[in-house]
Amino acid sequence: MHDLYDVVIIGAGVSGTFIARELSRYDLKIIILEKDNDVANETTAANSAIIHAGYDPKPGTAMARFNAPGNLMFDKVCDELDVPFKRCGSLVIGFDEHDKETIEDLYRRGVSNGVPDMKILNHDEILELEPKLNPNIKLALHAPTAGIINPWELAIALAENALDNGAELKLETKVTDIKKEDDSYIVATDKGSYQAKYVVNCAGVYADNIHNMVSKPSYSIRPRKGNYYVLDNTVKDLVSHVIFQAPTKKGKGVLITPTVDGNFLIGPDSEFLDDKNDNSTGLDNLEFVKKSGLRACPDIPFDKVIRSFAGLRATSNLEDFVVQEAPDANGFYEVGGFESPGLSSIPSV
Repeated sequence: MHDLYDVVIIGAGVSGTFIARELSRYDLKIIILEKDNDVANETTAANSAIIHAGYDPKPGTAMARFNAPGNLMFDKVCDELDVPFKRCGSLVIGFDEHDKETIEDLYRRGVSNGVPDMKILNHDEILELEPKLNPNIKLALHAPTAGIINPWELAIALAENALDNGAELKLETKVTDIKKEDDSYIVATDKGSYQAKYVVNCAGVYADNIHNMVSKPSYSIRPRKGNYYVLDNTVKDLVSHVIFQAPTKKGKGVLITPTVDGNFLIGPDSEFLDDKNDNSTGLDNLEFVKKSGLRACPDIPFDKVIRSFAGLRATSNLEDFVVQEAPDANGFYEVGGFESPGLSSIPSV
């Protein structure tokens, strides 16, 4: 006999816990299965902790569709869950003509994606807002809706709320196989099996592995590692906005951001891996993060670093989110390829 449920959710990161909380508003029997010993232990625990405004995704993508609307839903969600959230705004800074073209393109994307109140600032306006930035900066895109949050605190609050509403959570329970049986799924784990009419795949860097258990392969996920520094909270008045540099093909690049807990975060770099478990930090990577951070803000006190860490982004070969019911598996839904701006998009997803 299998335990019977309406919905099995695989993965207790911010996407799995958010979906569990939403579904727990209804009279449904829901269980979240998580292979780790706690919720939010993977990508949710090791990222930039930013709620992006929504100017970065390419118009027409799922990322563009969900980011800006998702951003605007955070005030209500965080108020309901008593999770700290601050709209501090972001700046994408540029140093030369090439950066100027990139920033103007981001502005146009933002308009297309529905991002409100953006403005391109000149040198003096930037330094008035952020006096410690490099004085050679020529222009910046200001997006006041960008914010900062504690992602694992959000996931914990979402999970607690879902459990209060009757959902169940099984930790240290790894999904090993999924079989379709009549109009339901049998989800086998290393701790027994569960039967449900619907399965929601929120398995992060493993979402493609889970997908392939029930559906023909249609996307693959390669983890992309990013290294970060955390500064002590005795560091004050470094920057008050999230500071990005004009992005390159490798991604949004190294940023400097305050955190809701009063620290500063510098990172990440970007490195594709084949090992989905490798969250080790690298000396060369951290040196790159340091050098890149100092280009934006020469005053970063790296003697006040209290820790470094690395996290993995679930980058799909489609270069977009996979938010769908699998075309050949009715009742099997998934949130795959959920890298940045995944955290910012999850309320609208």
